Amino acid sequence: MTASYLGSLPVTPDEQRFYKELGARIAQLRKDRDLTQQELADDLGIAQQTFGHYEIGRLRVPLSMLPDLAALLGESVETVLGPLIHSTKYKTRRHR
Repeated sequence: MTASYLGSLPVTPDEQRFYKELGARIAQLRKDRDLTQQELADDLGIAQQTFGHYEIGRLRVPLSMLPDLAALLGESVETVLGPLIHSTKYKTRRHR
């Protein structure tokens, strides 16, 4: 069995789907507000390329960034994650 990777960490198919859906949600919210990737990246203090990777699900959005990102989008973290939390069958892995 081959592991999938999101960034440099292995992920399950459910995690991979979650981050792709989260990225698409962030991209849609950004576009709805007529913001560019560059504008949000500058406000977050990250490179535009990094932000672009978040939007396509190639990199995980750091949890610590979600409150700032949500505020810049004029939304709550719950609103940004809301549809994903309820629609994704995310399973937590147990570490031994």
